[in-house]
Amino acid sequence: DAGAPDLPSVPRRQLQDYEVDLAAGEPVPLPALAVPVNPLGTPDDAPAAEAAAAVAAAFPPRGGIRLLGREHTQGDRSGLERIIGEEYMLDSIRFFDGDRVESAVRLATGLPLPYKHESLLAEVLFSQLLRAPAPAHKPLAYAALMVDLCKLMPTFPRSMSTCVRECFSRMDTLDPELRLRLAEWLGYPHS
Repeated sequence: DAGAPDLPSVPRRQLQDYEVDLAAGEPVPLPALAVPVNPLGTPDDAPAAEAAAAVAAAFPPRGGIRLLGREHTQGDRSGLERIIGEEYMLDSIRFFDGDRVESAVRLATGLPLPYKHESLLAEVLFSQLLRAPAPAHKPLAYAALMVDLCKLMPTFPRSMSTCVRECFSRMDTLDPELRLRLAEWLGYPHS
């Protein structure tokens, strides 16, 4: 299909199954959809700011900071391809949260990405470590995961050092809390 995006990160087998189901489907009349004025648990007469706070609490932004240039993390691939790669990484970290070693193995060898992803992975890990107001996991979890990835991926330390250099070049503009997290991260491998 000429209008379909080229997404090598999404296994074609899954797309074909979806396309077959979609093509074979019959139109089904749907009932009218009633959208509530405010999110669940918030009264209908609540102020807009309260409703917005409820939505932000229920669906926090994933956060992130761009440390590396496009040539390092995305190359000539589409922005959608980058987002898919990031989501694979974040989902793996989230899913294997209780098993750091398995998480590192999945990130190093188990992602269905048809390109080298060390730089993107390093940027994703640092962006989650430096996520404001707080990272999704403890900073120590990211530090330990990075150490394991250095053992599993021979070129990961180079990508990681590029992120560290970029963090230090931005030190004068980093939030004090983020500076403290970065200092704690630097202290982990030496402890």
